[in-house]
Amino acid sequence: MEPLHDRGRAGARMKVSWVSYRLRLRTPLRISRSTMAGRDAMRVTVTDDDGMTGHGEVVSSVYLGMEAGVRAAYDAALHDLRGKRAGVPVHRLLGLPDPTPVATAYTIGLVDPALVDVPPGFGVLKVKAGDEYDPERIAAVRRAAPEARLLIDPNGGWTPARTLRLLDELAWCRIEMVEQPIPPGTPARLAWISERTDVPIVADEDAATEADVDRLAGAVAGINIKLAKCGGIAPALRLATKARAAGMEIMLGCLVASTLGIAPAVHLAGLARWVDLDGHLLLAGDPYTGIGGHDGFLRLTGSPGLGVDLEKVSVP
Repeated sequence: MEPLHDRGRAGARMKVSWVSYRLRLRTPLRISRSTMAGRDAMRVTVTDDDGMTGHGEVVSSVYLGMEAGVRAAYDAALHDLRGKRAGVPVHRLLGLPDPTPVATAYTIGLVDPALVDVPPGFGVLKVKAGDEYDPERIAAVRRAAPEARLLIDPNGGWTPARTLRLLDELAWCRIEMVEQPIPPGTPARLAWISERTDVPIVADEDAATEADVDRLAGAVAGINIKLAKCGGIAPALRLATKARAAGMEIMLGCLVASTLGIAPAVHLAGLARWVDLDGHLLLAGDPYTGIGGHDGFLRLTGSPGLGVDLEKVSVP
């Protein structure tokens, strides 16, 4: 089945409602451009004329803005509703196999290297970078988790020269991939880096639209697709198709969000080489359940729609 583009069944009256709440992190997450202690969030609900509902979530983002995130939340709610109507999970609605269990990366922020804390059970770790302690922090993570797959994300905080210098210095750490090492806007510089290292370079902030994929073809090994960045499941599938046709790998990423905000991407996890869907795991309290992840593996419940449980919890 094709991803949704309509507003429901022909002739159906769709009601849209929403409720706002605050999501707080267990500990502030520091990256190269900011420090975050929480996000404002909104649950979007679409209700059809039979009283059946679908839900999605949008979270605040100073960097990305809100427009694409609102579209993604509405898109998620429609997919959730359509899946419930059909009695199948969203991935089956889209003709995709159940992608779970799937290992997700766990994010380690810009912490003091002496305070690096690697949670048990996670075989994929994403280390934020972009300050003077990058070599010590990355080395500390590798020593703490000698067998883990190691991903590095400077959020554009490096230069091309620093990227190559650190990758050479930290070759013993067996870095599997580097995400957006330099500021966005210069695909030619990403290509310059890619030509000089065997470590895959993945574009994140540079990759939001299909036109971006065209610009990045041949410059990077892959792109990071975030539903809140591209506008939802339908555009994410188009991006993945175009990137694969250009020979690029797929990473699925997220913002810090609840289970409801992360769940739509979990249904697409089978498309990705790298899965980084841990936003709900960083929260002090998640108001929803349904995708797991606390042991390092995301699992869908098999319930219709997104499979997120709203019945036993309340929105703060």
